Amino acid sequence: MSRKKVISRALLTGLLFLIPSCIEYEEDLILNRDGSGVLTQVLKMDNTFRENLRKSGKLLLTREEIEQALPPGSKLVEYRDDLLGKRTRVLTIGIKFDDFRKMFQLAEEGRAAFFGELIWKRDYLGRIYYQRVLKRKGVDILGEGPYKDLIEMGISKGMLTPYFLKFHLRSPYRVIRSNAATVKDYDLNWVVPLSLMLDPEKNIVLSAYLEKPLNLWLLVSIYGGIFLAVVVFIIYWVRKKRY
Repeated sequence: MSRKKVISRALLTGLLFLIPSCIEYEEDLILNRDGSGVLTQVLKMDNTFRENLRKSGKLLLTREEIEQALPPGSKLVEYRDDLLGKRTRVLTIGIKFDDFRKMFQLAEEGRAAFFGELIWKRDYLGRIYYQRVLKRKGVDILGEGPYKDLIEMGISKGMLTPYFLKFHLRSPYRVIRSNAATVKDYDLNWVVPLSLMLDPEKNIVLSAYLEKPLNLWLLVSIYGGIFLAVVVFIIYWVRKKRY
């Protein structure tokens, strides 16, 4: 076996120990019917990889960066930056917001890759289509750094398969259908393989159809109008028969 192959195998073996501390992500998003809510993120990453992300500008990491970027009506309510071992940090971010659409402008501006572009629209039946585009094809979130080649080798060899990023959504409305891994009542959970998140050739989209209850006054108006139309028709029909 050539010296080059020996080195490559050694690097790939080392990758198994590197990746768990390289990046792990859990997100909890609670949405209320008035558009307010709370976003909590727990991000675990290797110090060097974190520095690469910070320099790339693809993720807001410091308290100052986050507070300055937040739109009006949003507030940083939790921020912890804990050291885990010698080379790994665990970043916990909690944001309370009045309008989720303004919150997600950070992602639409390309400054918060893990928030993802948000789509929230209604169809002709009044149902809400919720979509989170975490990453589009052609986007490389790795940036340049000493681990990039190792991670790309791990992707090609399928060595990142056991590692995942987790997303939880508490929906304000009943879930009709979704591509979430699990759906229970108003709670949706997505599990995204790390290999897909780091692969620039993949689209990562979380989606769900939500059923928004019809407005009570709208229901009263519709059924009241139908009832009135039926009464008018009956009166007209009775009079026509009589004469």
